[in-house]
Amino acid sequence: MSLSAIEKDCLHMMISTGTLLGVEDLHTLFEDALSRWEQFQGHRPSTWAPVLGGIKIAAEFEVPAEAALILDACPPERRQQVAIAYLAWNRHASTREHANPYEPLLSFFHHGGTWSRPENGILDIYDELGGKCGILTKSTL
Repeated sequence: MSLSAIEKDCLHMMISTGTLLGVEDLHTLFEDALSRWEQFQGHRPSTWAPVLGGIKIAAEFEVPAEAALILDACPPERRQQVAIAYLAWNRHASTREHANPYEPLLSFFHHGGTWSRPENGILDIYDELGGKCGILTKSTL
């Protein structure tokens, strides 16, 4: 199945950079991703792994050749697996009718955001100027 126009647009966001956003705006994109995941699952994930593309929505999912060609130009710090998870969510029968939690993350990259690996339950998000904010990723209780 070929890519839809929306899928192409989203993948192109992963390989290009739009207006650069500050940390607070980037945080909002992450909050949207978490909120969409919560709507689908009924609760927030206990770790960031699913939202960061660490989950395979469909084990049999193969990246369409057209998508692979686009993603070949993806900068390594943009974590291609998020775009792949976006496509898998968009195409799998069990998830496609729900708001895609990976879509805001594609926008996050497009607008100049990066993150570091979660340490001690905190995910650091950086803007293009090196601004940083920590997001609590699990309960400390």
